[in-house]
Order: sequence, then C-alpha cells, then structure tokens
Amino acid sequence: MKNSKLNTGITKLALGASMCAALAACGGGSDGGSSSGSSAANESVTLNGQVTDGPIQAAGICLYADGQKASGAGGSPICATTQDDGTYTLSIPRKLASGFLTLVATKSGGIVLASTLGTTAQVLASASDGKNISPGSLPGAIVTHLSTADFALADTNGDGTVSQDELAAYVPDISKTEAAATAIKAVIDYGQTNLIGGATTDTLKLASAVGQGQAMGNGQQYAQWIADPTQWQATSAGTAATLVAAVNNDVAAELGSAFTQYQVTQTTTASNIPPVVSVQFAAGRVSLYCEADAPNTVSTETDKIAFDATRGIAVLQYTGDNGSPVSMTGSYDPKTGAFSLNENDPTTVSLNSGDVTFYQASTFAATGTVDAAGNITATFNSTSTDTWSINSTKQTCTSSGTLTASKS
Repeated sequence: MKNSKLNTGITKLALGASMCAALAACGGGSDGGSSSGSSAANESVTLNGQVTDGPIQAAGICLYADGQKASGAGGSPICATTQDDGTYTLSIPRKLASGFLTLVATKSGGIVLASTLGTTAQVLASASDGKNISPGSLPGAIVTHLSTADFALADTNGDGTVSQDELAAYVPDISKTEAAATAIKAVIDYGQTNLIGGATTDTLKLASAVGQGQAMGNGQQYAQWIADPTQWQATSAGTAATLVAAVNNDVAAELGSAFTQYQVTQTTTASNIPPVVSVQFAAGRVSLYCEADAPNTVSTETDKIAFDATRGIAVLQYTGDNGSPVSMTGSYDPKTGAFSLNENDPTTVSLNSGDVTFYQASTFAATGTVDAAGNITATFNSTSTDTWSINSTKQTCTSSGTLTASKS
C-alpha cells in the first residue's frame, strides 16, 4: 500500500508515571537516603529506573515532592547520577512526607527530562517485594523525551512543575505530545542545538514552547521548522521525515507486547491526479508530477496494530521499503472503539538532479472503529504534494477510500 501512504513513510504515556516537576538542576552523586545496616535498609525502598532517549549517561536525577527536591536521611537531597546505560538508583525513605512525586534529570547542554511518579503512598506501594521499585510496577521510573513532552503539556500554569490536580485534568493529544518530543529528540539525538536558546533554555522549556505554539531557540515555531528542508541539510537526521518516524517508533516501542497481527485491506474509491507539468531546459526536459492509487485499487498486507486503552493510543506498524518497521500513531477511545491514525511526512528533498531540486510531502489519515472482536472498519484520506526549485508550481495528488482489518 505504498502508493496510498499507508505504506509510506501518548497519549497518556503512563501519565501517572511519567512527568517531572521544577526546572532546578539535579546535582549528581549518591542519594541522601542511603545508609548501611539492615535496619536502615528497612527504612527505605529502592527505586531503579533509566533516563533515555537512547541511554543518557552522567545525568543528574533527583526526586521532587510537590515541586521541591525531596530529602533523605540527614536532609540530603535524594539524587543520583546515571550510569553508562542511563540507569540510576534512588533510595526513598518509607517515612517520606506525603506529596506528589516527580523526577527531573539534567545534563549539560540544556538537557532536562522529566517524569511523574504519583503520590508518595502510590510510589511506596509499587515496591513489588516491599523493597524494590522497578519500571515494571512504576513506568514513570523511565524518564524519556515522551514523558517530558507530556509533562510540559500538562503544566498548564507554566510554573515549571506539574501538580496532582494538573495531571488529573490533563487530556493528552498524541499529535502535540509527538511534536514536543520530536523537538527534544532533535536536540539530544540529532544535534539541532540551535533549538535551545532565548526563552527555551533547556529541552523542558523547549517542549513547553512547542506545546504553546511559541518560537523555539532558532526563532521558528515548530510547524515552520519541521517543514523547512534547509533546517535538515547538515544534520545527522537526514530529513525531518526521518526524525518524525523515529519518534513514532519510540511511541510504538513503549507499547511493547500490546501489538496484534492484522490482515489489512485498503480499497481506494476516489483519487485526483493533476496533469504533469514540464519545463524545457538546455540539458533536456524536466517534469513535475505526483502519484496516487487509481479508484478501485485494492491492496492487502499484514501489519501490527495496538490499542492501548489506558493511554488512549492507537498504533499501526508496517514494514517500510528498507525492511525496517514504520509506525503511524493516533488516538483510541476504549468506550466507543473509535480511533484515528495519522502519518505526516514533512517536506523533504526527494531528488536533486543538479539543475533542479524536487521536494515531496505527504499525509495519511484514517478514522474508524474497532469492535469487541478486534475487527476494524475505517475510512482514509491521503495526499502527496510535489514541488521543485524552478518555480512555485505545486502538484498535489489525493486519494480516499476504506480500510478493513481483522486479526490474522
């Protein structure tokens, strides 16, 4: 279904388990709650987690309670430094005062990542053996660009922390979460450090700026930046589409074993393909055109689909042209079975012939329902837009139709 965009190239991301509080730096070093002896060990529980967008080593991570650094034995802050694989260990006193607990991780270069854990009672109760807390029982122990994006979006009063009330009122939007997470990932993984600057002094503030439609460190709003091919010519991301696809796959990875194999059938019922535009050069004739499936085109393939009722996420994962998994994400309402799936490939250079540079952008959107047996019915719309450097001519092809899928 490549030609129809299905094959082209959270969210409530454990929200009671994935955000942060406060922008104050977390110092490195051992946590303030540790001490020797079995008696001291019985007075605390051990939180094991990881800071990752790709493992982030040598980051300081601290526990916060109601927006303030939590204290361990002797009043020392409960902090640690991540290992080479991004893992960390914090010792939390059993007698820690009641509050809303969060994590914040900081590293040089303006990297600030955040996650929410829950109330003190909820966190302590998540120690499965009474002594140790792992991401399996407390997903917020994994601090990521996605958890940070949700934190920034939930911080409605902009005070740099998320309260229990703010979290309870937060209604996630996967498209907004992924946009903020994409900007963070561009800084951490793809070297676009120019997004940090001005009011966006770190990645947490960057995520907030994206969520509020404000300018980033480079002076552009997110929508301008992601659609500007010149921003990607000298980065390891290659294209904006590569970066967006990476974030989509990160969302899919968090769903883990929730995926089920489906037989997906796509039927195109209508399409519009404009006439080819050609220009004569001394070296020859060049043409601009776009592509779309013709009406009555039917294609079938095997894909993986996951519906996460807790987070309100739908993800469809298929195999791309290079054999790697590609994910499209959307929302899911477990009460009605309604879902959406969206994939937006920003404008990228599709061909550079020397005399002419060609650009392409595409979208795919599907809305439908899944019944109790897992059967899916939906409609889709897709666009493919091609432009070139010769002039402002734009060729946009569209197609629409139906999608059906059943477990295979």
